[in-house]
Amino acid sequence: MHQLAKWDIIANHSTDINEMFERVYQAHQELAFRHDAYGLPTLKKKAEHLRSEIQHITSEIAIIDERLAKVERNIIMNASILRGADYSEFHLAA
Repeated sequence: MHQLAKWDIIANHSTDINEMFERVYQAHQELAFRHDAYGLPTLKKKAEHLRSEIQHITSEIAIIDERLAKVERNIIMNASILRGADYSEFHLAA
């Protein structure tokens, strides 16, 4: 009871055991309401939705990674062709 009073959940103490149990029960109900605003089914549904979003984002990242790898391969391939072309043009111009 003392701790509940410290948390400002109950205002005063009582010596009657039934009243004390009733106050503890009411404090429990109030705290459960405050901290369980969504309820377990809603939280499960929200978690499933978040998992789905994470899966979607992970798929998009994989697609972006594939595209970047393709761009990287093209840059490397074209860079070697340009180097060869520059070399040939240099020798031809001399």
